Amino acid sequence: MQSIRVTTWWLLIVAPLVLFFALSVIFKAQVVRDVPVAWVDNDHSSASRSLFRQLDASPSITLFSYHSAREAEVAMKAGEVYGLVMVPSHFGKDIMTRRQPVIRAVVNGQLVLIAKVIRSSVASVLGVDQAINRGVQTLGLTLSPTDAVFAAAPVQVQLSSLYNRSGSYGQFLLPAIFLAIWQILIAITTVVDFTQRPKGLSASDMGWMAKGNTLRVMIKRQLRLLPWFLLQGLIAAIILFQFFAYPMFGSWLTMMAISLLFVMTCQALGWSICLLVPADPAKAASLTGAITAPSFAFLGVTFPTSDMPSLALWWRDILPAAQSSELMLALANYGVISVNPLLALGCQLVIIGLPFALYYSVYRGQHS
Repeated sequence: MQSIRVTTWWLLIVAPLVLFFALSVIFKAQVVRDVPVAWVDNDHSSASRSLFRQLDASPSITLFSYHSAREAEVAMKAGEVYGLVMVPSHFGKDIMTRRQPVIRAVVNGQLVLIAKVIRSSVASVLGVDQAINRGVQTLGLTLSPTDAVFAAAPVQVQLSSLYNRSGSYGQFLLPAIFLAIWQILIAITTVVDFTQRPKGLSASDMGWMAKGNTLRVMIKRQLRLLPWFLLQGLIAAIILFQFFAYPMFGSWLTMMAISLLFVMTCQALGWSICLLVPADPAKAASLTGAITAPSFAFLGVTFPTSDMPSLALWWRDILPAAQSSELMLALANYGVISVNPLLALGCQLVIIGLPFALYYSVYRGQHS
């Protein structure tokens, strides 16, 4: 059996270590804090100063005062701040005359996470501030600010998350990102290993489809890579559940079984592409990358699957990560498999059986 070559070793060991380490560094700060936000106070009243103190006390944002909106917008375009809060000149007067003050808040919508943090922090503080102002207006300054809040808004909602209680965006995104990258690594490594030509073959030869590569030999080549792919998954699990200490509520034995099936499905996907494009290794690798690259977008983590068009849903169905992510994430986060496991298992078994069907229908005669 042909030995594993240097290129494959790089994809098996070096690439996952570098990618997983880089992502771990990026997501080490799991909660966004102290986002710089510009503050423009055109009122300079006690009410605006009180609002400044409340906003600046939020752990998510840090306010920096600017003299004019023009200066703040220039700083925002230069990347010095990521948002702008501007108080109108009649802010304090509107409060005392029982008018609804209008506060301008601007964020950069291209930075989705940071924009969401700024909007959430500003909206939360403004909600409390408005409750205090209503209490002051209606109760004639007879109550303390805390009592005024409850008097103006006697019914308040407190949300307690059963999943991701710390509000960590890393716990929300990182497992899905790791799974998408793991899928790409497995499929690309399978294609690269299978399309490497033995020594002595010219560029016109069919690479891994050369003489002697029977179905039995091809299966052996798959199996020799399987432990290394599982090792990649083990490294990812150690990073997620030991280094980041994300909770694991399900069974590790079940997770291992799902991971094994996931690896075999990714290998089968890469193998099928090799069978479809046997004479052009570059095209096979490019096609594999094109199919698996959008994996993260199709997992339904950042964009609901119910809003995806038909083409995206069809594309999602052929991605092993899409089938396994629902099982893995539900098992880790809730301790149960909330989706139909038979449906996911059926889709993966179809992909696993695809290269065998292609081999027997197209290439069996070449090895007889």
